[in-house]
Amino acid sequence: LGMWNEEVLVQEFLDGEEFVVDTVSRDGEHTTVACWHYDKRPANGQFNVYYGQHALTVDQAPAQECITYIHKVLNALEIRNGPSHAEVKMCRGEPCLVEVGARCHGAEGAWIDCADFIYGYNQAQVTLDAYINPDAYATVPKLPTTRKGHGALAFMVSYSSGVLKNVNEKYLEEIRGFKSFVAMEIFLKPGQKVSPTVDCFTFVGNMRLTHNDEAVVTADYERVREIESSDDFLIYE
Repeated sequence: LGMWNEEVLVQEFLDGEEFVVDTVSRDGEHTTVACWHYDKRPANGQFNVYYGQHALTVDQAPAQECITYIHKVLNALEIRNGPSHAEVKMCRGEPCLVEVGARCHGAEGAWIDCADFIYGYNQAQVTLDAYINPDAYATVPKLPTTRKGHGALAFMVSYSSGVLKNVNEKYLEEIRGFKSFVAMEIFLKPGQKVSPTVDCFTFVGNMRLTHNDEAVVTADYERVREIESSDDFLIYE
């Protein structure tokens, strides 16, 4: 950002699987609208590259434990109204806060298609209801107990570098033909310098996958992993 830092904050490294608890609060009453499990893996010399996220319901461990913990965090921080997006790791057998923001889940809203299909509602809409339509807000389950379908948000990872000529249309057409395909965004443009993915700024793109059959979503998600590893997926000048 062009700023000069003269101080360093040293924090303990939290080792463990990472989860998200998305909540909307009204007058101190918390409604958790989604719980997600981040798929993070080592890649390109970075130990925690985002590959995607999968939605959980409260009966899938450790969703309930994470939600109960985050509600205590919200109370401690006096976040009483509006949305919150909390990331938590299961560290040494118990939840530990990574961060919480008084905002909706990010990723430019790419998760909304998945949330709507899986839960039947999404954090953005529930936030609006909390402020302007309390009757509708009251109908939303306080916890994500019901699953209407299955889905995943997949982030596409680059393993190479160069000046992009194009993304291989053969693979994009295959992805569009997935049974679970909903939508896809490719962030890279021809002529752009491509770097190996190490963070959210170096993704190739993302896609939303939903289906009533979990096996279909899983198969398509794993096929994405195969495609992005192909030598001819990204074609360079």
